[in-house]
Amino acid sequence: WVVSLKNRETTDTRAEICTASTPLTWANDESHIVFVSGRIHPPQHPSFQSLASIDLQSYELALVDSERTWSPKYSSNGTRLGYISDTDLIVENVQTTERKLLAKGVSRYYWCWGVDDSRVFYIRDGFLVCEYNLQSQTERILHSAPPEEGVFPQKVVCSPDGSLLGYCLNDWFTTIDLKTGETRRLFKCDHYILAFDWNASGICYVNALDGNRRPNARMMVYDPSRETSTTIAEGSFSFPSWASDSQILVRKGNAELWLYSVADGTGSRLFGQ
Repeated sequence: WVVSLKNRETTDTRAEICTASTPLTWANDESHIVFVSGRIHPPQHPSFQSLASIDLQSYELALVDSERTWSPKYSSNGTRLGYISDTDLIVENVQTTERKLLAKGVSRYYWCWGVDDSRVFYIRDGFLVCEYNLQSQTERILHSAPPEEGVFPQKVVCSPDGSLLGYCLNDWFTTIDLKTGETRRLFKCDHYILAFDWNASGICYVNALDGNRRPNARMMVYDPSRETSTTIAEGSFSFPSWASDSQILVRKGNAELWLYSVADGTGSRLFGQ
């Protein structure tokens, strides 16, 4: 489904997504969406868990990659498409369709683009937080958590200015300065679904409510300048993301999308009944 944030009109594209928890990605001009297909039949459509795109004018499907794939993400300038094939991190030049293997053993859900599109960040082999520079074609290990300690990093997200990389380690949202290598623990997050989105207004996330990991939670915003977290609302929330500098889009329950104001915590249902 596609929902307009302006007039709240909804459109069923009829494209069947994979049931796995994997994101989709918009083209910069909003002409199409690349997603992990969940359709098995009829045979002319992409097979299960292949990478497909749907044209938002004609609603025609096109196959991007026939292998089992996860987590497609366009770079911010739209010139490159990255995704995970099995555990290989692949980046495709959109104009030339040339594909490059950047790294093997990459987590299917834990990777992101840098803000300048020349770098990607990912978790490799379960315990290495890495940076790959597309210009120099080199990998740099930013953090190594020994697997014998049983503590594994999760999620990666860049600060808006590109100077910091954030990830979750042992229930703490931790940042690493990409120039100095200094690490800091910012706030604790023990919700069973880890999701963070970072823009100029701060980091939005959900946190467990009174030690109960599910289903209710606090939707929070962490302000890095003040080093404080503020509760926006409480409910059965998961997967928050910034819709604008002042609004957060979040899943409520299993079948609804809500839009919340950061200023006063008021929310309205955007999709679902």
